[in-house]
Amino acid sequence: MKNKNLVDISAVKLETAFLLHRQGQIDCAENLYQEILQLNPLHFDAMQSLATIALQKTNYALALDLYDQTLTIKPDHVAALSNRGIVLQELKCYEQALESYDAALNIQPDNINALYNKGIVLQELKCYEQALESYDAALDIQPDYISALYNRGIILQELKCYEQAIKSFDHTLKINPYYIEALGNRGAALQELKYYEQALESYDTALNIQPDNAKMLYNRGTVLQELDHYEQAMESFDRAFKIDPDYIEALYNLVFLLCVQGKITMALEKIQQFLQKKETTEIKNLFVQCVRELHLIQDNHEVQIILVRALTETWCRPKDIAGVCIAFILLDPDILECVSLASEAWSARLAVQNLFSSNRLELLATNPLLYELL
Repeated sequence: MKNKNLVDISAVKLETAFLLHRQGQIDCAENLYQEILQLNPLHFDAMQSLATIALQKTNYALALDLYDQTLTIKPDHVAALSNRGIVLQELKCYEQALESYDAALNIQPDNINALYNKGIVLQELKCYEQALESYDAALDIQPDYISALYNRGIILQELKCYEQAIKSFDHTLKINPYYIEALGNRGAALQELKYYEQALESYDTALNIQPDNAKMLYNRGTVLQELDHYEQAMESFDRAFKIDPDYIEALYNLVFLLCVQGKITMALEKIQQFLQKKETTEIKNLFVQCVRELHLIQDNHEVQIILVRALTETWCRPKDIAGVCIAFILLDPDILECVSLASEAWSARLAVQNLFSSNRLELLATNPLLYELL
């Protein structure tokens, strides 16, 4: 009689816990599951539900322990094996996760969740052909499984099977026309095939849905660049950079196109903006490349400050920027007058007192760009 009462109590608690769990009252459900296990430490449903809650709370170590305990009670429980695989996947224990999914699939070969998650693990391990097989098996069971269709397209892209990838993305977009990632990767696959106009349409569709997507704007810019639509490309790169000020690739392409069009001063302004927020080796190299293209030298204090830094911090070899440094130095009227005197007297060498006044000599010593260049 006592055992029957315990079973009845556990059944009531379990039903209540299930209801609370479905309603999202996870903590209350968790307490009831624990109470059930105090009455019966081998209660399978309570143990498995606690493992599920630990997974939901991203407490993966606890979830793994609980699923292991669950499987000692019912070693062939497919859902527990499959969920254990998810936990191991989150812990990046991919080989063990595969073993768990395979164990589930040995019992139930058409378990769509195990097939799909196995595909994700194989994709992480870069076993693309096997991952494709797993996704295809899931799609044989459920042809409109949108995540499997999308991931299938990604794998085909990795395998450089771009035509097939596009078909997979097209199928994905028939189910959900607003799938931004599918639109973006469809555009990328079309771009690889040099179908630039179609790629542009794909990116534009994505941007109609999500106008501030920096990655999409960048990709759109690269297509426009291939089509020699430089002004539109620069507009796309500029918008991408404004949305994401750390987007170095967008800035690089923008600066490159500004340089191609001879807009070096504008290019340098963009680089200065970036340097005020963040310094990277790439942006320093970009500054050096850009400043070397500067032909019309105008007095620009900010650029001179960066040139001094480029010399003192060895962003490049001094000779790489010596020409532009000299051009900036000659903007100093005192230095220019000295150079003019020396030039007029050539080939005679002027004495120091004839070339420099004491005041002028002091000014020369305080020119940071000249000092660092020397």
